[in-house]
Amino acid sequence: MAESTPRLGLRARLMRAMTLYALALATLYTLHALFFAYTVEDTFLERELRRNADTLIAEHQRLGHWPATLPEGLSLHDSPEQFPAEIRATFADEPNRREFFGEAERHYHLLRFTHAGQDWWLLAEVSQRLVFRQMRPNVVRLLVGSALLALVTGLLLAVWVARGTTRRLTALSAAVERLDPDALPRQLPALPGADDAELAILRRGLDGLLARVADSLEREQSFTRDVSHELRTPLAVIVASAEALGRPESAAEQRSAALARLDTASQQLAQTLDALLELARVPPAGATAGQPLLAAIEQAIVEQAARRPREDLTLELDIPPGLRVPLRPALLRILLANLIGNAFAHAAPGPVRITVDAGRCTIVNRAPVSAEAGDPGLGLGLSILRRLDERYTLGLRIEWVAGEVVASFELG
Repeated sequence: MAESTPRLGLRARLMRAMTLYALALATLYTLHALFFAYTVEDTFLERELRRNADTLIAEHQRLGHWPATLPEGLSLHDSPEQFPAEIRATFADEPNRREFFGEAERHYHLLRFTHAGQDWWLLAEVSQRLVFRQMRPNVVRLLVGSALLALVTGLLLAVWVARGTTRRLTALSAAVERLDPDALPRQLPALPGADDAELAILRRGLDGLLARVADSLEREQSFTRDVSHELRTPLAVIVASAEALGRPESAAEQRSAALARLDTASQQLAQTLDALLELARVPPAGATAGQPLLAAIEQAIVEQAARRPREDLTLELDIPPGLRVPLRPALLRILLANLIGNAFAHAAPGPVRITVDAGRCTIVNRAPVSAEAGDPGLGLGLSILRRLDERYTLGLRIEWVAGEVVASFELG
């Protein structure tokens, strides 16, 4: 697939936008200045023409006729046919027009008024009185110079803003580009401009993403390591038991022992897989609905008793019936299955006490005979329980106290 052509960078886009804005602002300012100058001049000429008309009317009322001479540039007409030829045709096409351009740069303003029941037109040729026309070259040069100054100022401001803005973004993008995919940190290194609100939000988002990616990689590596380590023993037992069952010369006692080993190993395999899958999942965000502890313990006892029948064990439960714990159902099931299953598998004959006290659930059983040799009978998979404890802060403790194995965890 062909690589698309990269668009302009942020700095170039900022400079272009601010330059265009400065150019548009300078153009608008120039047009407004020209419009204002022409409007003021036309308004002044029209008011002066109106004053001349009022003066002529007053003279006509006093003398009974129009004055014989009019001020320079003025002419009075009782019909448009008397207008100069250079504006007559234009007036015929536009009878409401009040400003006309003549030949040889002549310029006319026209005022229509009524006196003694008759329409009159007062025409003024004002080309010599157009102050702005005479000043226009200098004014235009001034406006163009101002526009160029505004444009240069806008360009310099655009360079300053773009450089200040993109320098921090460039540093951030460079820091991201330098990240090693095989050794991702949990957050980016310190960068300039950390107090900028927008960059701080982006930085927090990237740090959160890096932390999630690092956690995901850690879970993946831990899962791979645990699968190769924790599953090797039960798989080896299953293979050996299957081979023993496949030998026709095996005695009935040997076949029965192989079946028992096969059952134990398969149960251990399923239990270990549950724990590994729980470790591989992303920890849930927010609070977890409370789970009834007594029901979960009774279910774990039924399951372990079916897998490992122990007529030499007695159960003593002291669990408040309505007690609920804020643990995920799968996590609580794995925790109880391992701890209670360990007691069923390794405890010496006698009572197994399960109690709740001071916010902890405690499982106590007599240590097996092998504990005298330094093995308290902790069984398989407890290294995974340790990691579950680290992940979910369970406060897991497994101790050997006065000939008993005491396992406990916090209820949240």
